[in-house]
Order: sequence, then C-alpha cells, then structure tokens
Amino acid sequence: MKRKKIISIIAVLFIAAIVLLTFFSKTIDNMLLPQVKTCDAILGDMEGENIHSISFLVPKSAVIFRGDETVVYVVNTVDDETRVFEQAVTIEDSDEIYYLITGDYGVNTTAKVVYSTSKPLSDNERVFIAEEV
Repeated sequence: MKRKKIISIIAVLFIAAIVLLTFFSKTIDNMLLPQVKTCDAILGDMEGENIHSISFLVPKSAVIFRGDETVVYVVNTVDDETRVFEQAVTIEDSDEIYYLITGDYGVNTTAKVVYSTSKPLSDNERVFIAEEV
C-alpha cells in the first residue's frame, strides 16, 4: 500500500512538472536567447551635408568594426521568429552620438537596428527584443 502511494505521488509530481514546463516553455526559450535592444534607423544627413545615396543615422553603439569590415545588425521577423541579420555598411560621417551610414537594402526607414545585446550575435540568429526605442 505504501509503495503505491509513493509511486502515485511521484507520478503526480512528474505530470505537474511537465505541465509547468510546457506552460512556460516560450518564456524559458526567450530567456535563453540573446536579448537585444533596438532603435529605428533615421533617414537623414549630418549638418546639412547632402550625401547622394540614401543615408541613415544610427547610434555609435550599433556599429560593429571587424578589421576592415563595418556591420550593423538589423532585426527582422521570419516565420514568426525574431532574427537578426548582419548588414555591411559604410560610414559617411559621425558626431558624438551617431554614425551616418550607407548600406544595402537591409537598412531602411522601417529597420530596427540593434544597439545593445546581452550576448555576441551572429547572422540569422534568433533573438528576444528586450526594449525598443
């Protein structure tokens, strides 16, 4: 009798643990992803200078330098998953806060650019947006 009671308690605890893990699975998954903070890429120029190609202002913290390559990470939703994509950019000008960049189609007026991350990022990686500015 005592053995059956112990087994039934263990079974109930096991089922309760499975139900809780299933209920919180998305939350747990989001906690394990890199958490990023994003902001808009601002269409514009610096102090009235007119760059002939389309240029965007992004915070200096959004730009990553790798040797002779300069990139930003842009957030995009693919198949209901939030992912970051690496975009090569060229720095045209800067001030104390922003870089004026030009790049390919990935950076546009609706782009959310990553300016802070909890972990190093890689191209096409799933992320969790912690804050948008």
